[in-house]
Amino acid sequence: MKSPEDRDRARPFRVAVVTLGCPKNEVDSEVLQGLLQQAGVPVTAEPEEATHVLINTCAFIRPALEESLAEIRHWLRRRDRGEVAFVGVTGCLVERFRRALPAEVLRADAILGIDEIPAVLQALQRPGFRPQRQQPPRFLLDHRTPRFLPRPSPFRYVKIADGCNHACSFCTIPAIRGRQRSRPVADVVAEIRHLVEAGTREVILVAQDLGDYGHDLKPRQTLQDLLEAVAGLPDSFWLRLLYLHPVHVTQDLIAAFQGHPQLVPYVEMPIQHAAEPLLRRMQRAGGARAVRRAVALFREHLPHWYLRTEVIVGFPGETDEQFAELLTFLENAAFERIGVFPFWPEPGTPAAALEDPVPREVLEDRLTVIHEVAHALVRRAQERLVQQVVPVLPERREDGRVVGRTPYDAPEVDLQVYLPRWAEGPVPARILRLTETLDLEAEEAKPHGNL
Repeated sequence: MKSPEDRDRARPFRVAVVTLGCPKNEVDSEVLQGLLQQAGVPVTAEPEEATHVLINTCAFIRPALEESLAEIRHWLRRRDRGEVAFVGVTGCLVERFRRALPAEVLRADAILGIDEIPAVLQALQRPGFRPQRQQPPRFLLDHRTPRFLPRPSPFRYVKIADGCNHACSFCTIPAIRGRQRSRPVADVVAEIRHLVEAGTREVILVAQDLGDYGHDLKPRQTLQDLLEAVAGLPDSFWLRLLYLHPVHVTQDLIAAFQGHPQLVPYVEMPIQHAAEPLLRRMQRAGGARAVRRAVALFREHLPHWYLRTEVIVGFPGETDEQFAELLTFLENAAFERIGVFPFWPEPGTPAAALEDPVPREVLEDRLTVIHEVAHALVRRAQERLVQQVVPVLPERREDGRVVGRTPYDAPEVDLQVYLPRWAEGPVPARILRLTETLDLEAEEAKPHGNL
């Protein structure tokens, strides 16, 4: 029988990154692998093929932290059995617990904070590598930063800023990622141009808060400036916006959205709640007034847009009346896509110390009710599409069918469309029916209809 050392020598050296968490983490993972590839290190998109594995963790809320720790334990066991030679840990978990790292992380061969992303090659070459800095991270990619994009995909994420200047009482992101750091407009446009020229059909702009983009730059730039610059690109592609705080939705921003040649009629705008006392406890900028004003502006000026939102249920002090107010607001606003999250008292956040917690059984009942309301609203939005002709972006083949998305659906979080055969998209498709999961079945159609 071969020893672990013999097996390591027999296998070609190859590095993979396991990504947990949000699209912003996905970009960081592509950068990690891109830097290694640029240095001549073989990389792979398949962790099972790797000898060296880096785990890019998430630690935003407790379930994400537990998932990250479970993934770390899994790969440490594989290392101990000689199935991989090296396990490194990076990402939000490292930044959040830098002063007191969990035991699982300390067993890793290398630990990289966000600022150590450029040092990934040294981390692989020096087992025992540890982050040196203690201040909030400052690293930010630019259009020259290499990214490893192994799998063909019609969409790519473009991170236009990192960090956050808000002080929401429940949120760990500012402590993990630091204050906002924006990329200049010209730099973002250069990356988008490169991706589109390489065949990307959909560019998805991500940041902690797109609406705050550019306010930290000198001279100051804005999301409107970026959209105007992107509109000047000659190629045809979809442009999607994720993570827009309601406080930044203004008449000027809505005007920038109107008639933009690439923007799909969709935006993700987390409101978290609708009751003013709770939004104050959450320290949400603008409060209920900003939430109501943002929705009203979209519904008045962009009535055909689909709005995705996220809400928190069971925040400390949430009363039956405030929960009912949230339900009423969701129904009146008629959000087309809704994500629901229970409150998690994250250590180190102001909200974790708040009194008057919602009893667990009450929270469970409220989650059941709000999921039913959200399901009904999404169903209603999907039913409006039946017999309509809409563009569909094919993404992959699955069980003899082609799986794609409408402009009203972001990848990995929203719904899908099933087509009978492959075509280079976007392609016009007539929506035939809903499935039990609220996905859509469609057929190809002549290029007419509404969007």
